[in-house]
Amino acid sequence: MTTETLEKVVAGGALDLEALLALRTVLAGTTAGPWYPGHLCDEDSTCNCASILSDTGIMGAVATVHYDNGLPVGEGGNDAPPISEAKANQRFIATFNPELVLRLLDEIDALRDKASTADAVTRGV
Repeated sequence: MTTETLEKVVAGGALDLEALLALRTVLAGTTAGPWYPGHLCDEDSTCNCASILSDTGIMGAVATVHYDNGLPVGEGGNDAPPISEAKANQRFIATFNPELVLRLLDEIDALRDKASTADAVTRGV
């Protein structure tokens, strides 16, 4: 896997075999899923922690999102997204954990194999 391949994927390049292998490589060594959004997304919680959590036996966050603190940057503001966007980001990151991404990559491989087999049958190979 090359950094160039990953840059192409991120930039919207083709999801060819090399790109899919690069994505699998990125998953190596990551914290297993499932992941869960933290209290920020829990409307019943008074806590606004922005952690993305895992139930794999670790107590800390696997990631955090940041949200606008309402102050101008020159006065200690953080120039982060609004809280509504931060909540959506938290849900997105928690949902697309390594376990789910691996399953999606496996599904792409299986569908490509089926398409290749169907194409071979159609051509009489």
